[in-house]
Amino acid sequence: MAASPSAVVGPAEENTAEGLAAFGRRIDEALAKGDVAVLIERLRGPDVRFYQWGQPVTSIPLDRSAPDLTRLLTGTRAGDRDSYGMAAPKVWWVGQDLANPNLVITAISRDEATTYWRLAVVQLLKFCDAGCAGGSSSRWTVTGVVVNWGGEGFLRPGDDFFAAFGRIAELYRRPVALTQDIRDAAVAKTFGQGVKATPNCTPDAVCIETYDPGVAVDLGIMRLSFSAPQGEGGSAAVFAGRTASGTWDFWYGTQQTVYRMADLPGDILVCANGDGLNIRQKPDTGSAAVGFVKDLTRLRAEEFVLTTPGGAGPGSGSGSGWYRVTSRDPQVVGWVFSKYTTDARLKDCGVRDAVEGTR
Repeated sequence: MAASPSAVVGPAEENTAEGLAAFGRRIDEALAKGDVAVLIERLRGPDVRFYQWGQPVTSIPLDRSAPDLTRLLTGTRAGDRDSYGMAAPKVWWVGQDLANPNLVITAISRDEATTYWRLAVVQLLKFCDAGCAGGSSSRWTVTGVVVNWGGEGFLRPGDDFFAAFGRIAELYRRPVALTQDIRDAAVAKTFGQGVKATPNCTPDAVCIETYDPGVAVDLGIMRLSFSAPQGEGGSAAVFAGRTASGTWDFWYGTQQTVYRMADLPGDILVCANGDGLNIRQKPDTGSAAVGFVKDLTRLRAEEFVLTTPGGAGPGSGSGSGWYRVTSRDPQVVGWVFSKYTTDARLKDCGVRDAVEGTR
């Protein structure tokens, strides 16, 4: 049954960037608990702009927009996930430009053709002051809904998105909590004393940013970034991996194009210098082979485990690990050594071979 928009109860909210960020966190926390009504009840009419991205802007009555948005956010299937995370709805982006405030909600939902795929929905917001009708004074309300099937246009924003919805924003990734594990994963211990992690970074210190750890934290990969003290160098992408024991450690850092797949689950290509690659039963070279694939075979990487940590100091090298993969031809599930693979979005092994060498 669709949730019906109603008067929003609770403490007054603030028409500020900080107030908007707090509203985004409140909605995200509610969605994480399966509470979709908390967003639906913010719809305000009598008509709501409700249209698909790239199509003419249309408005539909409030009594239609509420069940339509409910269907999009509840038409998910438990267990589905992709490189943007699980199927359940969550906040991805909070547009904090007060001239054009918005939220981006994403989920894997069912479209009109009953096919499940990634969905991103912009909620166009308006702050209702004391004169707002419907019991919503001093509250953020939703006046429009813009649907993007596929999600890329809203989840990896480009110029078209920025032109329509603004650039000032706060990105969300769940799970994201600056725990000691994440600080360790930020390889402060590898860089040595004096390294700081967000939110304690300063311009005069080596710093690890943890604001965007990526979407595969629960699958063994964490995206970070390194910056040198001001005036002493640039920045680099840093990746941490989870070991078999569940701890995090340094995997590798680079200022070059990232060829390793980090957005799990995602497709990888085999790049084994023409020798092909064994799929093994466990993440270990001594484990039994359960399959063999030729170079450029496309596999689906579902999980990562770091088996040999790398080092960030002078003369230190990258670490290595294994992807748990599924293969359709041959149909097999097992593990492949990460060093002999590349992100399939690069289409070939050129970048990997340039970094690792052909032998």
